[in-house]
Amino acid sequence: MATSDFRTRLETVLKHNGDGSDYRKTYEALKRIVDAIASSLNGNAGREKLRILLEPGFLSDQGQQLNVVVAIPTIQYRDVLFRAYVPVGGYPTYLDLYGEELLPCEGEMDLENRILAFLARPEVRERLHILQDTAAQA
Repeated sequence: MATSDFRTRLETVLKHNGDGSDYRKTYEALKRIVDAIASSLNGNAGREKLRILLEPGFLSDQGQQLNVVVAIPTIQYRDVLFRAYVPVGGYPTYLDLYGEELLPCEGEMDLENRILAFLARPEVRERLHILQDTAAQA
């Protein structure tokens, strides 16, 4: 009897109501950013050889870790480009761009600007171009 009561309570707790929470809005903003990066790097190529993915990591004090991963499936290459930590309230979202410190973002525009600044760094831009070349040759 206790098991069925637990199951009922569990289903109530885990029910996703799709309420458009602040967390979900920030997640969707990151997803749009990742999709735009992938589209830009792949151009109009019919098949996506260089994949940019948004993958959940662990839950931390700063929020849910979301890893932006660069992958070339044909050669089983995967590497984390950067990480975001999204709290339940959506913002501030923290970016781990350089592996040194977490940078707070107070809204979607701030998030976009920090990611653009990161991608504009010569070493990051060149790394992505090398990965494009590698994917094209694979």
